[in-house]
Amino acid sequence: MSHKPLQPVAPAWQHLYSATRLELDPNKLKKLIEQTEQAIADRYRSSGPTPDADEVRRMADAIWNLAVLRREAS
Repeated sequence: MSHKPLQPVAPAWQHLYSATRLELDPNKLKKLIEQTEQAIADRYRSSGPTPDADEVRRMADAIWNLAVLRREAS
């Protein structure tokens, strides 16, 4: 019997961020931006005293990109 290696499960903020980047409806986009920002903040707070530096960098990049999307959606 062959076992596939387990794939890491992406944190919720990454799924929301992907959906946000694809959303075209400005009203839905604003709501998704807020939800994604909250999910990133929740993930950062739950990451403990030594968060994964790579994920922290990805979260910072996402926050910056969300700010750009927010300006464009206004």
